Amino acid sequence: MTTRLEDLPAFEITHVEPAGQPQMHGVFTHLRSVKAGRSWLYHPLKSLIGDVVDLDEATGRAVFEAPFWDASHPIQSGSRPQWLDGQWQAYHVTMMLDPDAGWERVRFEASDAQQFVENGREGVTKAGSLPAGAVPTRIVPGAWDVEHCTLCMERIGRWGDEYGYVPRGAAWADGHDWLCDRCGEKYAVPRSLAFVWDGAWERR
Repeated sequence: MTTRLEDLPAFEITHVEPAGQPQMHGVFTHLRSVKAGRSWLYHPLKSLIGDVVDLDEATGRAVFEAPFWDASHPIQSGSRPQWLDGQWQAYHVTMMLDPDAGWERVRFEASDAQQFVENGREGVTKAGSLPAGAVPTRIVPGAWDVEHCTLCMERIGRWGDEYGYVPRGAAWADGHDWLCDRCGEKYAVPRSLAFVWDGAWERR
């Protein structure tokens, strides 16, 4: 069954204490997967990372400490954002739900690698995607021979899956977001958020 955004636990914010470390007081709609600690309040434009503290499992009431919140943020008192465990990134939800992502199953092919120096340290990346501020050194033909699934870290390419899923939409065209065959079929194709329950980080 496809897991939709509205199936995730939502945090109904009753009031915000902005002084010092901003704290959002509220109650969860349900507690499936909810636990104290690092987590997200999801918003399609600007999600909030913070920590659930003072979680009352009997009532669902909790406090969400949001150090990066301010009065201009779209999440405010009266908001009802979905909650996401901190082991995930907010963009994992967005990339599954974005109708323009255009997930496509492709055969992985090795490409050139770019070696570089950044702040005195050597690094390597896929050719054509040099980090800002880095100084390129040399191209190594065919050396970029593996990617990892963004959900479960399964290898794609050398010693891994021969095929994987990539989003073709303009917003995702940097080529960094791969899904292994298993995660692509289970989550991207049906646009399901079930990975938040399934423990997709566990190896096969």
